Amino acid sequence: MEDRPVRVLLVDDDEDDYVITQDLLSEIGDGRFHLEWVASYEDALETMGRRRHDVYLVDYHLGQHNGLDLLRETPGNGSQAPMILLTGQGDHEVDLEAMKAGAADFLVKGQIEASLLERSIRYAIDRARTLKALRASEARNRTLLAETERRLVEQIALREAGAAISSALDLETVLTRIGEQMAKVVDATSAYICSYEPETETSTVLAEYFSPYASPQEQTSDLNISYYLPPDFSGSWLPAGLPEVIHMDDPGLSPPIRAHMEQYGAQTALNIPLQIRDQTIAFAQLWESRRQREFTPEDIELCQSLAQQAAVAIENARLYEQAQHEIEERQQAEKQIEASLKEKEMLLKEIHHRVKNNLQVISSILNLQHSHVEDQQLLAVLRDSKNRVRSMALIHEKLYRSSNLAQIDLADYVQDLARYLFSSYRTSTGTIRLDIQAEPVFLEIDTAVPCGLILNELISNALEHAFCFDGDRPSEEDRPTDWEAEVHIE
Repeated sequence: MEDRPVRVLLVDDDEDDYVITQDLLSEIGDGRFHLEWVASYEDALETMGRRRHDVYLVDYHLGQHNGLDLLRETPGNGSQAPMILLTGQGDHEVDLEAMKAGAADFLVKGQIEASLLERSIRYAIDRARTLKALRASEARNRTLLAETERRLVEQIALREAGAAISSALDLETVLTRIGEQMAKVVDATSAYICSYEPETETSTVLAEYFSPYASPQEQTSDLNISYYLPPDFSGSWLPAGLPEVIHMDDPGLSPPIRAHMEQYGAQTALNIPLQIRDQTIAFAQLWESRRQREFTPEDIELCQSLAQQAAVAIENARLYEQAQHEIEERQQAEKQIEASLKEKEMLLKEIHHRVKNNLQVISSILNLQHSHVEDQQLLAVLRDSKNRVRSMALIHEKLYRSSNLAQIDLADYVQDLARYLFSSYRTSTGTIRLDIQAEPVFLEIDTAVPCGLILNELISNALEHAFCFDGDRPSEEDRPTDWEAEVHIE
């Protein structure tokens, strides 16, 4: 509980019960509880709504009402304190009904001791805190779920956008069809859709359409060839996104533009910028070589609508090309990472293999030394050292043979270590039976090495001391009658 006193509200129409409750709380500890008492159902509702308490002690019988009525009213008045129901006699049905209604506990008057009341209050407060934490966790989970759903919707939208882009992979065909529609609806002899690069003031013909009435001069344009746009050509209409109509007989027509139109036999031209997000990315040109003519506002508006579709197609193609480039870069990076990872895995396996071999060499040296020593105490020291080295070597052997280079299965390791130690101590299967009870537990090498050394010591000590395998078996008269034993590893 907190350092401040626990605020307790007693709802009971019997003043004697108030005195008893106050005595019980005082017996638990002076100053640890602050008790407030109300005698009626109505006063309880008013007090609960006005003050905050940590726990309610509510009598089951409250005149025309009962404690369960108050319990059901509690959520409605904003109170979150847990409620302990009190009754004059034990009633299993009332107890069950109280628990279903949300009561934290149920106490029988006359059977309440100070320790019981303290435990009940502690349980009620802890339960309320737990429920509050669960509700908070549930709210966080709902938020997380909503965020996950939102991200899922975004991913689906991105996938659908990718599918839409893939439908316009053949940009030239799409733009040619749009240019054809533009030329047909305004009865122009040819249509061109060109890119626009304001930084370099260059343009590239992306698509072209020629009607049956197009002159041979019109059909001499160079598709996919970039050319310089003179400032007189772009003027203010191209950057501003405004359509422009040009006539050959316009006396104010600049010589470069007049020469350009004469080269292709155009008498009238309609230039329409293609914009994405208020930025001009391309433009469409409709030429009329048969005569000079006017384009009505309706013609221009219709061509602008079709030009917008062309702008979307160009932007989609650019985004698709950019996405493809990024995918290729990511795939290349993933391949490099995968190759680097495989290389590191091979190096790590080689390291574990070499460490194991080096430890095995040390073990072999100790084994050779063992054959030249007769002192039993020194032999025991050499054997213990060899076993410790072997326990560490076994860990590295497990790692380089495993697909997981970071962890080993301790249960599998214990099996091999125990068998090796039994062999090292030359135990007889007729006298000691090995029983290993180990759950699969995966340990990193920093933890596995000390654990392996500890297991080595435990099993060695069991074999050497508990079963007298320190070099000589016990004599017949010293051997216990229940010599057959089991080594349990859990």
